[in-house]
Amino acid sequence: MFQCSVSDGTNTTVDTVTIDVNRDNDAPTVDAGANQAVDENDVVTLAATGGDPEGRDSPTPGRKSAARPLS
Repeated sequence: MFQCSVSDGTNTTVDTVTIDVNRDNDAPTVDAGANQAVDENDVVTLAATGGDPEGRDSPTPGRKSAARPLS
């Protein structure tokens, strides 16, 4: 809440204003990369990308390799 006052030296007028800020927080996005078909025991590499629609706290893209099923 803010108050603003104006005076002409004799009289003073005061007005009050309330400002409500609605914080927006959309979910971040993530993409693990393209679908892959591999043989058993092949090494699989996922090239993940992600981002935050508001530009805050962007997730860190990463890579994960595994020679066994990912859980």
